[in-house]
Amino acid sequence: RRLRMKRKHTCVLLNEKQRELSAITDLKIRQITQWRLERLGDGEFLGGNLLLVRKFSEFIQKPGDKLLIDLILQSLKSLTENFDYKNAVLLDQDGNVRLSFPDQDSLISDHLRPLLPGVIKQHKVVLTDLHRAGVISFVHLDLIVPLIDNSINDTLVLGLLALRIDPQKILYPMIQSWPTPSKSA
Repeated sequence: RRLRMKRKHTCVLLNEKQRELSAITDLKIRQITQWRLERLGDGEFLGGNLLLVRKFSEFIQKPGDKLLIDLILQSLKSLTENFDYKNAVLLDQDGNVRLSFPDQDSLISDHLRPLLPGVIKQHKVVLTDLHRAGVISFVHLDLIVPLIDNSINDTLVLGLLALRIDPQKILYPMIQSWPTPSKSA
């Protein structure tokens, strides 16, 4: 009888722990999904930001305009300092780097380059999977944003904004956090 009670108690504890793990799994899935949707929302906002798009278009036409360069670099700097982005790179339609912040982190990887024509053709913001590229030594994601001036022509992509995301900053800590105290967390 005591053995049966012990087995029953063990089954109850096991079922309770399975429900707890299932609830935590659901929570983590919702957190990651929300984080991803927020990044895509950032991309949609930035791609439709007429001020940024028009300033970039002006810069393409007048690449030596120091005031314009400073204004765009300040916007890129703000993205990296206030959001979940390690760097921001403005690309022309051919995928050439035109401006970046910080300046020393302006490489476009072989992983990213093949995605650019599809982003231009489909006019869709793309968030890549986690990857490590040869020229960029750390694991990261890229948010690629087509820049379109919808007030003039909603089919012409003037350029692209590539935002590199370091998962160590927000994503990994969010995944690793545990909602309850636990030795095995």
